[in-house]
Amino acid sequence: MKSFSEFLQSNKIEPSNDLPLVHTTRSFNLSNIIRKSAIFPQPCDVFHGENLNYLFVGRPGYKYSIDDGADHWMFPSSFVFDIGSVKPKRVHPFDTGGFEKNRMPQFINEMDLEFFETSTISQSANRIIGAFFGSAKDYMNFKGLSQAEFSSTFELSPLDAEIHALHKLSIDRKKPAFDDRQFNVEFQTEDTIELSGNLKALVTPIVYLDDDDFVRFFEKLNVEILTYDIHPIEPKFHFYAIYDKIKSYYQREGIV
Repeated sequence: MKSFSEFLQSNKIEPSNDLPLVHTTRSFNLSNIIRKSAIFPQPCDVFHGENLNYLFVGRPGYKYSIDDGADHWMFPSSFVFDIGSVKPKRVHPFDTGGFEKNRMPQFINEMDLEFFETSTISQSANRIIGAFFGSAKDYMNFKGLSQAEFSSTFELSPLDAEIHALHKLSIDRKKPAFDDRQFNVEFQTEDTIELSGNLKALVTPIVYLDDDDFVRFFEKLNVEILTYDIHPIEPKFHFYAIYDKIKSYYQREGIV
């Protein structure tokens, strides 16, 4: 019977290459972020009494509901940071908010959240991705290792239920309402994240390019601005436009 930390330190795991960290927010927060040139931690409704910033490894995992007919400021903007720019307080292999709100499949949701926390392990995110997906590219494509591949690589006991459950989570697609967040490596930090020197790219509605001060601010920081159009379709589909922009950026930069 292994702890998750013991499992991740196995010499059978080949860590993936680094992926950036992505912080997604409603676009009306852009003005405050620009004014402060930083993203400040906010009160957390999962870890009560703590102020935290949440980011996901590689993917723009944070999603929220948007009303039909919403204006541009209600649509998402995603900040892409160098992973080395954030000191994590906690690292989990999935969205802890979804876990705490019982949105995960039953086979894992009744387990102890603390078991899956890995911030004390060096390269924990890379090792999680390597263990369950094999590569950063397959992680971005939601392609977990097959049961045969996983079982032949790792010798696990029937008592290692949490690790078996995590692997099942990496290949389970039976709960589409929760989408990619069910296996999306989450970083929490209690630190303020400075934009200068850390921010690599920003994905935002194209309307913001009409503001010259906005463009100059990010150009001065040497940040690549990636944009998407807002269409008269269901607002939630715009999150997938962000995915496409980020994946294309990673491919151009040789990240995946």
